[in-house]
Amino acid sequence: MASLEDLIKQRIADHKFDDVVRVLPLGPEPQRKELLLQDTKAAKGLGEEYEEAYVKAAGGTTQVQDAEDKLRQAARLLFQELVAKLDALSHFHYTPKPVVEDLSVRTDVAAVRMEEAAPLAVSTASMQVPAEVYKPTEGGAPKAEAELTK
Repeated sequence: MASLEDLIKQRIADHKFDDVVRVLPLGPEPQRKELLLQDTKAAKGLGEEYEEAYVKAAGGTTQVQDAEDKLRQAARLLFQELVAKLDALSHFHYTPKPVVEDLSVRTDVAAVRMEEAAPLAVSTASMQVPAEVYKPTEGGAPKAEAELTK
């Protein structure tokens, strides 16, 4: 068995160098891209997006249906105008005005009056405050049943 020095000298003479393979550093870590968060309100609701995805998966399209709905609405308005004109020509005196299909809630009442509205079938006793029900005596406290005279 040769000593360590003899082994090193022999390897140098044979040009057998076990050099460590140099590993180059990868450089600076790539920076993460900043996520851009949208803080604006979406034009469509989540339910509408799910509906469109379902309709597309089922094989239909909503854009065609929207166009058909617009055509039907236009046809309905034209038909209502035609019926109103025909009614005016034939018997105007007996025909009521055409009904306009419009849903709107208008309140001309103050919000406080709406909140304090009481049902008509309630007695006035239930609308009294405790000070009116239990009227204090001159001392300030109401009398107990044992203190009342019979």
